[in-house]
Amino acid sequence: MAQEQKKRGRTSGMSVLLVLLLIIVGAAGAVGTLLLVGQGSLFGGKSVQAREKDEDHAGKVAVPISVRLIEPYTALTKEHMLHPQTKDFVVRWIEEEKAKTAGHILGKDITSYFGRVLKREKVPGYSFTESDFMPKGTRPGPASALEKGTRGVWLDPQEVEGFDDMVLGDRIDIYATMPMKSQSSASPADSRFVSPDAERAKAEKRAWDTTKRLLVSNARVILPLPPDMTKRKGKKVFIQVADSEADPLTDAIAVGAKLQVFIRPSQPGAGDADLAEPERAPEMDTIQVIQGGKSTSVPVPKGDSDDQPK
Repeated sequence: MAQEQKKRGRTSGMSVLLVLLLIIVGAAGAVGTLLLVGQGSLFGGKSVQAREKDEDHAGKVAVPISVRLIEPYTALTKEHMLHPQTKDFVVRWIEEEKAKTAGHILGKDITSYFGRVLKREKVPGYSFTESDFMPKGTRPGPASALEKGTRGVWLDPQEVEGFDDMVLGDRIDIYATMPMKSQSSASPADSRFVSPDAERAKAEKRAWDTTKRLLVSNARVILPLPPDMTKRKGKKVFIQVADSEADPLTDAIAVGAKLQVFIRPSQPGAGDADLAEPERAPEMDTIQVIQGGKSTSVPVPKGDSDDQPK
């Protein structure tokens, strides 16, 4: 029994010594590895020192960048540029001359831009320039993009066709069409004296009779639908129209006219000044035409009724 206890004691002691030896060897190996990688320094070798030296940023300036997507017509805040973990400004170091030439807003100036409204979307990782912003004092929101002499109108894409692939800044025309109702007060013609072909042609003509009017010309899309189809439910489109076009547009929606959007060209060289104004449908009056004892209401352009037969 005593011999077994001595044997166990020797075995236990050897195990402890072996564990201690392994720990010492492991520690020595780790230190050796650090010395080898660091080329004689526990705090970094030449490459690390060179990087740290480069971080002195001699001759460079700090240029703040966005860290998240910023929607157009949003007021800039410091949260748009703060690192989510460190809560410090995220910057890129750029040579001072290059930064000035490119017009980058520098870190020392960025606070003066807080509250300024962005003209366009700003994606993460990009810097800011003065051209990104609306004039000082502009309030945030889509109305900030409206030009003098215009109005902004929200349109439901369920009521106006053609907004699916629009992007910010697109130029469009909007037409309204409605079926024409018969204006005749006379009794229908006697079918005994009308050929079947003539009756059929008349019916087909009635089926295609519509009133068509240009309501909006060269409007500008200020806030289009989201590109992501899953985010479009309940969203509307905000457009800029001429002051004189806002009321006719809302009236057409109120009476249930079918509205269709036509997009204008956006290639270079086909700018707004080069686009011809579409022909607008004339405003109509009605006159009474009496022939053979029958009275019929006939639509005519306003101002031309004096030239029509009585």
